[in-house]
Amino acid sequence: MKKFFRRFGYPIELFLPKNEKFFLIFIIACFVSALVGVMAGPQVGMWVGFAFAAYAAVANDSIQTIGTFIASNQDKKWWILWLFLGSIFLGTISYSWLTVDKTGLTVFYPNEKANKYTKIDDSGKTVNWTKDDFKKLDSFLEESLQFNILEENGQKNIQLASEKTFRLDDLNKIQFTTEKINVSPNDIETYGMSFILIPEYTKSEDSESLKGSLYAISGISHNTDSLATYTYGGKSLISYELGTIMYQKTGKVFYEDGQVDGDVTSARLSAKGFEQAPKDFHFLHIAAPIFLLILTRLRMPVSTTFILLTSFATSTSAIGKVLAKSMSGYILAFLIGLLVFVLISKLAKKYFTGKASFKWTIAQWITSGTLWSVWLMQDAANIAVYLDRSMNFWSFFGFCFIIFIGLGLLLYYKGGRIQRIVTEKSVVTDVRFATIIDFIYCIILFYFKLYSEVPMSTTWVFIGLLGGRELGMAIRKSGTNSMFKTGRLIVKDFSFAMIGLIISIAIAIGVNDGLTFTSMINDIPAEFVDGLIKFFKKLGLG
Repeated sequence: MKKFFRRFGYPIELFLPKNEKFFLIFIIACFVSALVGVMAGPQVGMWVGFAFAAYAAVANDSIQTIGTFIASNQDKKWWILWLFLGSIFLGTISYSWLTVDKTGLTVFYPNEKANKYTKIDDSGKTVNWTKDDFKKLDSFLEESLQFNILEENGQKNIQLASEKTFRLDDLNKIQFTTEKINVSPNDIETYGMSFILIPEYTKSEDSESLKGSLYAISGISHNTDSLATYTYGGKSLISYELGTIMYQKTGKVFYEDGQVDGDVTSARLSAKGFEQAPKDFHFLHIAAPIFLLILTRLRMPVSTTFILLTSFATSTSAIGKVLAKSMSGYILAFLIGLLVFVLISKLAKKYFTGKASFKWTIAQWITSGTLWSVWLMQDAANIAVYLDRSMNFWSFFGFCFIIFIGLGLLLYYKGGRIQRIVTEKSVVTDVRFATIIDFIYCIILFYFKLYSEVPMSTTWVFIGLLGGRELGMAIRKSGTNSMFKTGRLIVKDFSFAMIGLIISIAIAIGVNDGLTFTSMINDIPAEFVDGLIKFFKKLGLG
């Protein structure tokens, strides 16, 4: 068995060797601190969890964005790199905190569990909407509706910017009009100005249409389960003018309200399933980053998105969407890396000889800085998930200060042990190759930022890109690794990513009563396949 692990480059000692006594003591202290954080209450627990997550995520995930930058700038003083990357970090996070407005107005609607929406099928029978019908409605609400917020005589109202018609099929449609709707005097915690869409039917002999009527929500009852992690869930009830509906029998769509959200994640935590900040913490919530530290020490490039973020998901569909977007990223990055390096690796080997000119250093610093900023837009959510979704100044200051110091420690130690994931690949210490890798990775991440606000694993994108690059160079025989060794590296990195996924799902089930093994098996594959199909259709490949 040891020969097998050694052959594929896996760690032989899956526990810590004798020379790791200090690290073992450190990990034990972390677990004790996590326990103290849980016992001290949510206000202490969230900052303890955040501090662990900040260090663990930066130590593990930085390999993707600044790993090649560190590898090819080992001759530079660490504090110069720190000031450069630290200033970009502060600028990116500050821009998000000061400008993002994606929430503040929420429209709920009865979902397939409520059985409130019916349609006429092709045979003329009246049947309930299917899950796919609600996905179409959800997409329409997100993409087509825009609201104006009006204030008249001290009373707030909302109004659709224009009349819209949602066509489910040739026989069924929803008409949305521009009637003014009064806003409830009280904003709802997390959701702000909140409304519920109730169907009002008009039938004829051969069709059935309905008017989409919005009613202000007066309140949502809190989750009274003693083990509840979130304010809403379980038996929470949404109250509105016509009655009540269970929170779990609704879908929701978020709209901007004209006021900044105080969000540091570029709206990644505005994605459905992650919008609620935890009101209490399970031990595994705070311990999850510690497991990540151990895996990082073993040089496993596991996904922080899955290990940290999925334990805070309030629905299995949210996990399925994250998994689909991440796998889409892996496949796309692998194919692009393969194509690009099949085309250029021979030429690069011919012309990238001797010492690189200073122009390449400038190009790499610009590319790496841009990549670092785009990565922060994606992955800051993995750390901020412990904290309030809307941060006041002091929370924002604490968030920035802790990560800024952690970044300095990382650069002082030149990336730590996991840096070997980069340095074991072909000629990445050459600034020219490092610049090409960073540029491609930056373009892919920026595309996915525009694609949707659902969080994703940037680790999967990174190992996909490196895997495709290595295979392309091996095919062209322009790298330092043989086809066999390249295959081993690809299998090893992908298997580590899968190990992280398995651990993260186990943690998510352990800490969230709303997630069960059965629900994971039933819901995640469907959301995963649906997400992949939707992604490749957008690329024109489906």
